[in-house]
Amino acid sequence: MLNWDTTGTALQYQIRGRILNTPNWTYLQINNPIQNQLLANGLSNNTSYEWQIRSICAPGDSSVWSPLDTFTTGCYPTDTTWSSPVTSNGARLNWQHIPGAIAYEITGKRVGASQWTTLLQGNVFDYRNVFGLQPGFSYQWTVRAWCDSVGNISSPWAALDTFTTLPFSAARHSNDTIIASEERTRQSPATSQKFGGLLHSVRNDGLGWASFEEGSHCFGGGPSHGSFDQLRMTGPLQVFPNPTTDQFQIQYAGNLPAEITIWSATGQLVQRESLTTPYLLLATNNWPAGIYMVEVNPIAIGSDGRIERTKILKQ
Repeated sequence: MLNWDTTGTALQYQIRGRILNTPNWTYLQINNPIQNQLLANGLSNNTSYEWQIRSICAPGDSSVWSPLDTFTTGCYPTDTTWSSPVTSNGARLNWQHIPGAIAYEITGKRVGASQWTTLLQGNVFDYRNVFGLQPGFSYQWTVRAWCDSVGNISSPWAALDTFTTLPFSAARHSNDTIIASEERTRQSPATSQKFGGLLHSVRNDGLGWASFEEGSHCFGGGPSHGSFDQLRMTGPLQVFPNPTTDQFQIQYAGNLPAEITIWSATGQLVQRESLTTPYLLLATNNWPAGIYMVEVNPIAIGSDGRIERTKILKQ
């Protein structure tokens, strides 16, 4: 909330604000001369802003700008979560985009189970596909934002969302492939991942589908009877293991040669390499912990120039 004292002589007020240490201002006009506060919307999480105000007493007659006031926004949860589509053994978990989020942390379980399983999702997509669920069972999940690259600053958890998978008999008549039709994230093979101080077993098929497991059971108990083999997709860019600690491999099935660039979560160039073979091993020993963007830009003659992107977590 932006607050100021009225002057008694102003006909209008003009406010300008911007992200701290950036060049461009956003201007707002206040036409009510007795208004003394404004709720600023659409701001990014965990971001510092500066603003100031001036009085307009007549056309062409305005005061000097007030001294700058600064504030930093918090890290807030999403307003809305929902599960759709839902099949007999999988679901898409959706949430409203959170401006300024570096990543999303999703946790879920089968209703009645004791253990929660947690997954980490980059900020490119506002959904996560999960598989390995049991037909006809209810599941609950929630999500929160990471506002820094290592999860030290995170939002509260969103309200729990609950969904029920379709009965097994309905699986033959449901269009399970709808969940996979828009999936573009790429994840790692099976690995143990530590998020938020809890160790979780996350099984992944390398194509963006992650099961919620409890021990050897999928998403809160019971063996997985469903198969998502028919949903598998191929993608030109894969990175593994993900998360990584000291090194990871890039696998690229596009046109060669290509150029690889690695960017930090703050937009800084970390590394640039030439790719002349489908595989490249990169060391990450000296990288600070955080989320990084991997970009592959084909430079071969006759290539379509499409840049492939994916994210990797350095622990």
